[in-house]
Amino acid sequence: MAPVKATAVGITPQIIDDEELSKLQKTLNSFSINNTGADLNESSEIHRLLELLNNYSEWKFEEQVDLYEWIPALNSIDTILSHYIANYPKILLLKPMERQSSSLRDRGVIKNQYAECAEDTESVPESVINGICTILMFLSSLLSNCTNKSVFNSTEEVVDLLAAGDDSIASFALQTLAHVATPPALHKQQAPDGNQHSSALHTSKTESHKRLVSLARGWGSRGSGLGLYACVTADD
Repeated sequence: MAPVKATAVGITPQIIDDEELSKLQKTLNSFSINNTGADLNESSEIHRLLELLNNYSEWKFEEQVDLYEWIPALNSIDTILSHYIANYPKILLLKPMERQSSSLRDRGVIKNQYAECAEDTESVPESVINGICTILMFLSSLLSNCTNKSVFNSTEEVVDLLAAGDDSIASFALQTLAHVATPPALHKQQAPDGNQHSSALHTSKTESHKRLVSLARGWGSRGSGLGLYACVTADD
């Protein structure tokens, strides 16, 4: 998705008491990864970012953050996810969803380059799989401890990753989306949230919403043994 732009008008900055959390926020926001070309793989900046995120796969803090304050970091993460999907399409067993901006087509995704069977996904480098897992684990921990989830701009990319041939990526993607959909914890908020909880998952106009609804419908009824759980856990 296109980068989110931050504005200070009408927004009161969050006061973070934890020094480590404050340092993490400032460090992540200092990254400026906006190049989506193939040479991004060789960027030392992406390796430094992934190394930092790997240390925070689980939330270590008591405070719940305002996601609005993390927009620069989210934009860099979104760029990396889009880069992986665009340059390693065989990581997916289904083609990425169509974007209104056609951003993935602009970034090099060619039709029918996605995997046609599980064996095709083996051509994806292990470093790419590990990088995506690292990002998703961090996003999951961040989204489970934040407010203003409406600014999260990688929903479509995470929905695409539900179709990953690697089970770990698909599992972490599902966990991340669950935290996107879950309202913030009221007892951790510094002040009541003035806006109703909302995200791209709650908007019926998005392709990601349509794909998730199609999955949730299942392929039959529980009475005939074709409930959603039975279908997705079947060996074949």
